[in-house]
Amino acid sequence: LKFTYGANQRILLALLIFSVPLNIWLVSTQKPLLFPSAVMIAGFCIYIQQKNSFNPFYHTVASLFILYSIACKYSFIVPGSIMILFGLWCAYKNKNIFPAILILIGLSIVTIFPLYIRNLIFYGDPLSPFFEQLKSNPDLYVVNFANMLKDYGGGVSFKNILLLPFKLGITLKPTEISTVLGIGVFGFILLNRISNPIGKTMLKISIFVTCGILFAGQISPRYFMEAYWLLVGAIITIPWNSKIKWFNNVLLLQACLMAGLSIYGASVLFPGGLTLKKRHDVMSKVAHGYNETKWLDENLPSD
Repeated sequence: LKFTYGANQRILLALLIFSVPLNIWLVSTQKPLLFPSAVMIAGFCIYIQQKNSFNPFYHTVASLFILYSIACKYSFIVPGSIMILFGLWCAYKNKNIFPAILILIGLSIVTIFPLYIRNLIFYGDPLSPFFEQLKSNPDLYVVNFANMLKDYGGGVSFKNILLLPFKLGITLKPTEISTVLGIGVFGFILLNRISNPIGKTMLKISIFVTCGILFAGQISPRYFMEAYWLLVGAIITIPWNSKIKWFNNVLLLQACLMAGLSIYGASVLFPGGLTLKKRHDVMSKVAHGYNETKWLDENLPSD
């Protein structure tokens, strides 16, 4: 994609991506978040390339990428659905909506449908636990769990929406620095005069994704990763100027801080890969709930 016009934009792109504090947590977690997020954005970029033309092969690849991400985790349903709708709109614009729908149905049958059918068979809820409360005899524990997931991060309120850039980008608690997206989210301030068509498209979809996530009741920064990547795509289409240069320097400071934290984190975690005892010591110190789980494993009877 023709986003980057020179070395300055390439450096800015690298800083916007690799200096994100949340990356520290995403790299160390076992949850499938970072890779599926990147695959989803790659699929969307292919859609953009096909905006003014329709190629069945590329459309299939793009749709497969996005559906794969949706299949990995519920949190990808909102951004993935919006991107799929964009792909269908592009196909409709190029008078190829029916082939696009057939491609989408065919890929869905082998990616996401089996997961939802399995959930429906085993749990009576295709998106378990979120529809549990609609059952005639819901399990209160499952309902409470679903409510906890919906309210994770504080819940959506008018105040939280007004403060959204600050809640997503910064934190005053040092122990929570790896839970935010960093200074890059404030790059939207630079987009008041964006003129690049690709940048405009990415900004619009970023706004749609953000609104969709808020409507779903989420406020935690990790749910806004895809919206952030799209915002990054819009930012780097802006011609280089003094404001961009100042923003780039702030991101450089953030990158230095993240590099230091990454080195420290690696020094803490690396010994755990040497021996079983050191692994136990490291996990006991840094893994939430590890000691409790270890105790349960040792004291509960075998299945």
